[in-house]
Amino acid sequence: MADEKIVTLERQLQRYQALLRSAQRAVGLSCPPSATKPAGGRKRKPAVRALRAISVLKHSDVPPPDDPIQAKDSTLGVCPSTTTLDGNSA
Repeated sequence: MADEKIVTLERQLQRYQALLRSAQRAVGLSCPPSATKPAGGRKRKPAVRALRAISVLKHSDVPPPDDPIQAKDSTLGVCPSTTTLDGNSA
């Protein structure tokens, strides 16, 4: 019985706090900073993902292209000899 009362009172408290914050925003008052930590957690390190990709590429069976520019154009599906500077086919 006491546990149910505590749960009910906590729920009412949260409701009143939310109403107070809503009223403060409506009037234009700034809310005090919350006591809880912001959601989102820890930021990841981008270098780890890049290092993992490098290790995968090093251990793959696909050899690197001889001419990186030619390889880039072939991945786009564009033949550099038949395309003009304005992007139209010759």
